Amino acid sequence: MIDIAKNNVRILVVENWPFQLMDTLSELGQVGYFNTYPALSSQEALTTLTAPHAPYDTALLSTSMEASELTDLILKLSKGNLTRHFALIGNTQPTPQCLKTICAVNRADFSFLGILEKPLSATKLAKVLMIACLNKLERT
Repeated sequence: MIDIAKNNVRILVVENWPFQLMDTLSELGQVGYFNTYPALSSQEALTTLTAPHAPYDTALLSTSMEASELTDLILKLSKGNLTRHFALIGNTQPTPQCLKTICAVNRADFSFLGILEKPLSATKLAKVLMIACLNKLERT
């Protein structure tokens, strides 16, 4: 049942470094998440998110984006109800302003899943995404 739910979880990965993006998509595949969509910038992510498709369940956002770009993307995801969950991925710690934004937008229908350091651990990635997977099962 969980494997079927994993296939239905739509994940947007926003990473501005192409090789890091490919590595993240590979790690997601290793833990059984194949319904993934890459974006190399916040603008590309917003274009993808607002296209007439089924809504995304989770967005994985790189901390290597400019701080203002990352903060703006989080706000737009929240205000537009464009995804149900989000997590930060990367080695760079978010700025205090970004952390304030995360606290301000975190709610039941738009929850912050945490910060995953790179290189990504398949085990930690699977644990974090399990929340989105279980949430998807509850809604179906």
